[in-house]
Amino acid sequence: MKMNTRYIKILVPVVAVLATAGAFAGIPALRERFVTSSVKQEVNTAETFVKKEISKQDKAVLKELTDMLHGMDTLTALTITGSVNVNDQADSTSSMSTTFTYTRQGQEGYYRIGDNEVAALNDAYIVVSNDVKKIFISPVKPLPNPVKLPVTDEVSLLGNEGYTISRKTSEGITEIALLNNKHISCREYRLSYDSTGRIYQVNMRLSEPSDMVDLQKDKLINVTVTSWSSVASRKDLLKMDRYVSVKNGVPVASGVFSGYDVINDL
Repeated sequence: MKMNTRYIKILVPVVAVLATAGAFAGIPALRERFVTSSVKQEVNTAETFVKKEISKQDKAVLKELTDMLHGMDTLTALTITGSVNVNDQADSTSSMSTTFTYTRQGQEGYYRIGDNEVAALNDAYIVVSNDVKKIFISPVKPLPNPVKLPVTDEVSLLGNEGYTISRKTSEGITEIALLNNKHISCREYRLSYDSTGRIYQVNMRLSEPSDMVDLQKDKLINVTVTSWSSVASRKDLLKMDRYVSVKNGVPVASGVFSGYDVINDL
C-alpha cells in the first residue's frame, strides 16, 4: 500500500513512541506547530485551549508514564511490529491502514511504514521508496527522534496542556489516557502497557488544522503492537549489503532491491 506522505511526520513519532517518549513528549511541540500553521483559523486559539490545575495524583500518573517510556531509552536492542490505522474524518480519501516494523541495535536502527523504509546504519543513512523503486543514500545521522526532555520537564509541560488524566488497570494491562476536547492539536492520547514495559496500543486523536473546533473532522490514529522484543534486534535489516553493494566504485542496489535506482549523496 502506498504511504500517504502527509502522515509521515505524524506516524514516525507515533511509532517511535514505542521506543522513546515520542509523541507523548511532543504534544506541546505539536500544539505549537498547529498554532503557527499558515491555515486560516476561524477561532481564537486562546479560547479553545483551556489550562487546568494538575493535582498531585495526576502528576504521579504522568511521572509513571514518562518513567516507563524513558526506561526504554536504555535498551540496546528492540524490535516491534504492528499496524497503523488512520481515520481522517475530514477527508476519507486520506484515511489509511498499513503495517510497521521498528528495530534498533545500539546506535543503528530501522523502521518501515507502508512502502517507506529507513535504515540508520554506521556507514550511511538509507531511505528506500519501494513505490518508485529508488534508494537514497546520505551521510550518517540518527533515526528521526521526537523531542526528548527530562522527565520532570515532560510532567510539567503536559500538566499545563489542560488534559483530564486517567489511569486504569485490567487483567495486567495499564491504560493511561489524556483527554482535552478543546486542545487545538492532540485532543486525546492513550497508551496501554504491562508491568514489563511492553506496549500494546497507542491511540491519538488530532484536530483538523483547517477547522479546530469541529470534533467530527478529527484524525483518529491507532497503533497496535503485535510483537515486541526488548532483547533481540533484526540484524538482517541493519546490514549495508541488504540495500546496496559497491561495483567498480559505484553503489548499486542489491538483493531484493536489485534494479532500483540509487541516488548517492555521500
